[in-house]
Amino acid sequence: MSNLSSRDNTLPNVEEKLDLIRDSRRRGGHGYTIAVKESAALIDVALKELIRGNLLQLKDAAQLKFYAEQNKIGKGNKTYRNFTMGQLAGLIRESQFLDGLAEATGINLTRIRMLNLDHIVDVRNDATHDNYRASAEDAELVWVVKAYLEVLGMILVDEAQVDLNAPRQTGTDPFGLS
Repeated sequence: MSNLSSRDNTLPNVEEKLDLIRDSRRRGGHGYTIAVKESAALIDVALKELIRGNLLQLKDAAQLKFYAEQNKIGKGNKTYRNFTMGQLAGLIRESQFLDGLAEATGINLTRIRMLNLDHIVDVRNDATHDNYRASAEDAELVWVVKAYLEVLGMILVDEAQVDLNAPRQTGTDPFGLS
């Protein structure tokens, strides 16, 4: 699979964050909430890295659409780097960034496209409220993190062992994180 990252780097301490998420999920209870928050934080960084590393690869019309949406969402005084996760999801959706990226690079982005960023934002927002307790299902957000990071080339997942496009069965964890 091609690497979408424009430079050879990884998210800071990504393996440590994934370990924290894994351990939090295993603890259950409040650990699920920690797993959701940490997963969402990694997704946020991964999306910003995806944009940073690939925006200039888009065709001119797609770049103009991206910048117009960024200006609209950021009210002319914020860039995607400073967007909240909800604003970032809106920018990616409204600018059709993934469509433009797929067209410009020829890379199949099905794995990223099939993930509902709006739902991820909702789960993350719920988890930030003091009295909210995330569920085990909410904590499966880590599956999304792994999918994003693998597609971005920031971590490696053995595709012979993991088919991200296959239907998931309840109670299974294709990444061995439970």
